[in-house]
Parts: sequence; C-alpha cells; structure tokens
Amino acid sequence: MGTHTKLTSKERDKLAIWKAQCVSNKECGRRLNRPASTIGRELKRNSLKNEYVAIHANQNFLELFNWDANLASPCRLPILI
Repeated sequence: MGTHTKLTSKERDKLAIWKAQCVSNKECGRRLNRPASTIGRELKRNSLKNEYVAIHANQNFLELFNWDANLASPCRLPILI
C-alpha cells in the first residue's frame, strides 16, 4: 500500500486555474505529479455547481480536519470584526 499526501493550497490554486482553462484531469495530474484519479476525486469532492473553486476546497479541508482547533492558544490569530 502506497502513501499519499493531501493537495496543498498552492496545488488547489493551480488546479482551479487549469480547470478554468479546460485542462484535462490527466494533464493536471501530470503537471502536479499526481495521479489523474486524485485530481478527479478532488474535483468531485470540492466542486460547486460543476465549477471548482480553490478557496472552497481549502475551507472544506480546514473544516474536515478541524484545523483551527489544533492551533495552540498563544498562536491563534485574532478575530477581525
């Protein structure tokens, strides 16, 4: 069984740009050095109305892993109102 890593926010940004340019999943995967199936799952999981939005995908990732709950209290960013 191989190991895998999650897409980074930079990779998601690139993916969003390429998909807006109608680049295929296979080509996006080649450019990111990822399997095309990974790209397909990312798009399926994080598309809104058949359109991939990187910021939406990043927010889903943070919520899924409860990212901000893992930050130490002294390192928390202030809430801007």
